[in-house]
Amino acid sequence: DKEWNVNCLLSGRKRWVFINPFDYDEDIPWARGQNFKRDDPLNNRWTDWWYLNPDSVDLIVQNKLRSMDYYELIQEAGDCIFIPYAMLHQVEKLDE
Repeated sequence: DKEWNVNCLLSGRKRWVFINPFDYDEDIPWARGQNFKRDDPLNNRWTDWWYLNPDSVDLIVQNKLRSMDYYELIQEAGDCIFIPYAMLHQVEKLDE
């Protein structure tokens, strides 16, 4: 996202995975074609994303993922999570 966000969970549980695009912008196959500007983030034209199916990651095709650090956490009811500007994230609901 092009702004900082806070996500507060009222009920249930969520699994979050984060990758810092400032560390890996040259290695990420951006959907909009390298519009993310690591060195000038305030002048990014818009947010960008990465097409990736988290349930079926092909590490042969997405081989650069092997060397990327990521952060993972479980959010519980009552937790609030700060999501920094431009942080790539994927979220999964764990409870029905």
